[in-house]
Amino acid sequence: VQLTPGIPVRAALAERLPSAEKIVEKIGEGGVLEPKIDGFRVQIHLDRDRHYREVKAEKGLFVNEVEDKPLVRIFSRGLEDMTHMFPDLVDEVSGLTTARSAIFDGEAAGVDPGTGRLVPFQETVQRKRKHGVREKADELPLVVYLFDLLYCDGEPLLAKPFSYRREKLEEVIGKGKKQLEIVAQEPLKNAIQLRRKFTEYIGRGLEGIMAKKGESVYQAGGRNFNWVKFKKTTEEGLIDTVDGVVMGYYRGRGKRNRFGLGAFLVGVRGSGDRWVTLAKIGTGLSDEQWHQMYNACQPLIAKTKPADYRVHKNLAPDVWVLPGVVVEVMADEITRSPTHTCCFDEKQKNGLAMRFPRLISFREKLVADAGHEMEIKSMYTGQNQQ
Repeated sequence: VQLTPGIPVRAALAERLPSAEKIVEKIGEGGVLEPKIDGFRVQIHLDRDRHYREVKAEKGLFVNEVEDKPLVRIFSRGLEDMTHMFPDLVDEVSGLTTARSAIFDGEAAGVDPGTGRLVPFQETVQRKRKHGVREKADELPLVVYLFDLLYCDGEPLLAKPFSYRREKLEEVIGKGKKQLEIVAQEPLKNAIQLRRKFTEYIGRGLEGIMAKKGESVYQAGGRNFNWVKFKKTTEEGLIDTVDGVVMGYYRGRGKRNRFGLGAFLVGVRGSGDRWVTLAKIGTGLSDEQWHQMYNACQPLIAKTKPADYRVHKNLAPDVWVLPGVVVEVMADEITRSPTHTCCFDEKQKNGLAMRFPRLISFREKLVADAGHEMEIKSMYTGQNQQ
């Protein structure tokens, strides 16, 4: 199977480590540092040898001859085609003349037109809409911070070293683009430098830092230590958020009865492809988020407990939900729990759980890319070493 512009590729993913020292040890010489942008992942495809009108004709759609412009496709982290949401980006990419075909990987973030500073993620995500697209594009411009090149002029680059892909990316993008910018990069030297850059990026309102091996290949859909993320430490203590899967929900009582649910159970993938529980969340959601959670769960309702779910009897939800809804969760810390089954210890009869968990956002990612209990164990170990 070969890469083809117009067909999305699963995104490479980053692991996490609890300290600057651990990151330097794992990445080693030849590594680089990049800022971690707080936006949403985009994969941009360009093919100057195909055109919009050809693709529309193939699908039996109305063809307008003035649509004779290069094929550009923009995909989400979950492989959703988002092209229609970003006509401004399509125009920008169509203007690239240094490559006939390419596949870019990057992070899109909204920019305040007045200050030029990046806006919070909650504002950036408002650009993902089906109506009023052009108006919102004028109101909130997007910049895509590109950090990888997967394909260029007929040459697949996944197996090429990251350093080579970066050089090619710089050749293709060049300078002077309004909405396409290559993410900043500098060589990784030591833990002191990493912490200094981390502090600098946090001060600029960024999400944290990425450390990458210079000779690493691009492993589509893979989560490994070729890339390591280090996000801002919160006052509560956890070094990072967790991406979990909703396994079921509890019916709402009292005021929450109108939402259809009052709490939900979140888990991560465990050994043997089982799903293990990590948190029960019943607070901190807005009315809109409660409605969104209920609606997202309805198509995934299971009549009985799924066979690959490992759930303590005291946590059994009123309604079981098949894996499909991925959420980002924050907590004060990872703690031992007699009822949660993540990293369950048969001798001690307890597992790991999130203390005071709360929903941060709904994630547009594949269930396969959600967290694993080994990540939770690593976070628990790192937390107790600090």
